[in-house]
Amino acid sequence: MMANVNEANQVWTINSDIAHIEQDSLNRVAILNLKINQPVILSRTAAELWHLIISGSTRHELVKFIFEKYEISSNEANIHVKKFIDSLIMAKIILSRSTSNQGIPANHG
Repeated sequence: MMANVNEANQVWTINSDIAHIEQDSLNRVAILNLKINQPVILSRTAAELWHLIISGSTRHELVKFIFEKYEISSNEANIHVKKFIDSLIMAKIILSRSTSNQGIPANHG
């Protein structure tokens, strides 16, 4: 379960140094940090989460998506989302923004 309301409403901004391309037929996304030159390939569920992130979805919405898709506990879904988000932050793909500004999507860089 979410630690607090602020965490549940957390959204992210895409790093301005990021370029990404999608291959819809394979449900894959290639992401490149142009300063680091280290590509990241996301497929299936990770690609779906990426689409949710760039559309401005909150952490709560990501957890709900995983919870419903895999029929796992909300705690398990939260753990998976946290690991995914942490990996994108570590790779400098996304930047943390504390709470959702309704109607303002993440920057596509």
